[in-house]
Amino acid sequence: ILLEGAQGTLLSVDHGTYPYVTSSECSAAGLASGAGLFRNMKVISIVKAYTTRVGNGPFPTELNDITGETLRNSGKEYGATTGRPRRCGWLDAVALRYALGINGSSIALSKIDVLNGLEELKICTAYSYEGEPTMHNGALVERGAIITRFPTDSRMLTQCKAVYGYAQPGWTTLDGKLPRMAELYMDAIETLTGAKIEMTSNGAEREQIIIY
Repeated sequence: ILLEGAQGTLLSVDHGTYPYVTSSECSAAGLASGAGLFRNMKVISIVKAYTTRVGNGPFPTELNDITGETLRNSGKEYGATTGRPRRCGWLDAVALRYALGINGSSIALSKIDVLNGLEELKICTAYSYEGEPTMHNGALVERGAIITRFPTDSRMLTQCKAVYGYAQPGWTTLDGKLPRMAELYMDAIETLTGAKIEMTSNGAEREQIIIY
C-alpha cells in the first residue's frame, strides 16, 4: 500500500509555522489519525533540491531576485489548480532537519535538474536571530545569536536571517549521469541533515529517476 501526502510538513496544523498552516496533519504522523496505520511503515520524504512555500508566512531563504524567478520558471512552481506562483529560495537545511525529525525518514530528492545552469548554489545551515531577546528551546536567545534548531514560532522565525554556511559552484548539464558537482550537492544535503538520499531524478520522466 502506497500513501502519498499532499502538503509540506511546515504546513502541518500541529507541527507547522502556525498560523500559516493548513487545517490537517500533513506530516507522516497523519497516517495514524487519517488512515489508521500505526506500524510497519517506511516513510520517504520528498524533498526538493531547493525550498518553496505557498502563500504567506516566514521564509528565511526566499530569493526575491532573478535567481528566485529562474527557479520558479524552470521548476514550474505554480499552483496546479490556482496557478498561483510559489515563493522560491535556496535549500534550508535547518527547516529540513526539523521536517525529517518529525517524519523519521530518508530522502527522495526531486527537481535537482532545476538547478542546472546556476553559477553558484547555497544551502542555509543556520539562522541569525535579529529580533528582541526571546526564549527558544528553554534558553534565552539574544539578538545576533546563531540558531541551528528550527523555531516553529512564526513570530520568531520572521526575525531570523539565513546563514549560508555551504556554497559551491553549479553545473551546466544533467544529461545521463549526474555531474560531480550535483553529487557534491547531494553529499552536502546528507551531511547537513543526517538522512540518506535513496533516490533522485534528473528530469520529470520516470526513466530519469535514479535509485541508490
